[in-house]
Amino acid sequence: IKEYLVNFSVLITVIYLSGFLYKQFLVNSSKNFIEFSLILIAILGGWCSMFFGIHLSDSVIFDLRFIPIIIAAMYTRNPLYILMIGIGIGLARFTFGISEAAIAGFITVIILSIIGMMVYLISKKWHVYTKMLVVVLVMNSVNSLSIGFLGVIPIADYLSVIVPSSLPINIILSFFLLWMVKDLSDEYVYKASLLNSA
Repeated sequence: IKEYLVNFSVLITVIYLSGFLYKQFLVNSSKNFIEFSLILIAILGGWCSMFFGIHLSDSVIFDLRFIPIIIAAMYTRNPLYILMIGIGIGLARFTFGISEAAIAGFITVIILSIIGMMVYLISKKWHVYTKMLVVVLVMNSVNSLSIGFLGVIPIADYLSVIVPSSLPINIILSFFLLWMVKDLSDEYVYKASLLNSA
């Protein structure tokens, strides 16, 4: 639990940092530079999650690296950015060593990114809360199944011991972080509209 809370706190910090950078430095930058910067921040968030994750061994890491992909699937305007973030986080996994677990982790985030792109395309016209519910449930389920089938931990042990506790926590944290991003975005839009109407 302590490691999860640390991981969660790191992602909150990255989200607030990205919001601060956007409002203070990026808001007047070009669209391409803003999008490139946010992609790098998302990849950095995934790497930080792995760095502060639960290191069961020298090669096996449990963390929340999938959360930036979920946020991208929910809020990006270009589905290719979801894949770019996934590839970036997947490659960042190898900074902790090249192993069977690292390769499985890379494949898992690529699968998750592709599913995220599909969910994004299907849900473009959905209500924001319906989309949030589907994105969180589908992405967390795919993440758990991918780890189970591709990971180095025996799937029976993973599904019976780890998933019953980790999946509900991951879902709750995903909702909370998505809500936080939405709140920050809504606040910025509201303040911008006030300035424009003044």
